[in-house]
Amino acid sequence: MLAHTNLSPLLQASELRREFEELAPVLKDGELLSAFAASRNHPGTEFTAALFGDLESLFARL
Repeated sequence: MLAHTNLSPLLQASELRREFEELAPVLKDGELLSAFAASRNHPGTEFTAALFGDLESLFARL
């Protein structure tokens, strides 16, 4: 769904949150879930910014 460029920023955030929540068990098994601060505490498009910030930090450590 995220490949569609015509999604509003709010819908993109919603889809990212849904995908992230589906991946959470895998991230937990890989001991990576703690690297993510993005959560339901980040409403709307704040989730997108938080998730991208988490990913930047994670990739910087590689």
